[in-house]
Amino acid sequence: MKAYLDIIEYFGVRNQMKKLNEECFEFLEAVDNYEDVMSSHLGGSAFENMCREHVIEEMGDMLVLLTEFIAKYDIKKEELDPFMDYKLERTHDRIKSKYYEK
Repeated sequence: MKAYLDIIEYFGVRNQMKKLNEECFEFLEAVDNYEDVMSSHLGGSAFENMCREHVIEEMGDMLVLLTEFIAKYDIKKEELDPFMDYKLERTHDRIKSKYYEK
């Protein structure tokens, strides 16, 4: 975690917040492009693989930045897991109850 902490301390929290925002946008663009390619089968499998790799790259960028914040705020997995579990279960329950169809 030291490497992540070194990065966020070097650039500063505000700059890394801006960078995370940028990377989130790039990730969403990559996913959107990949979904377009997958639904239309444009360019064949080589192009699909290239788009998939772009999604993975952008996801990696986001995870690096998120991990910087995890290091900065000294967030432990056991602190984060209950929130993630709750959000996952709540969304699953909402899907089953057709909450989003109302």
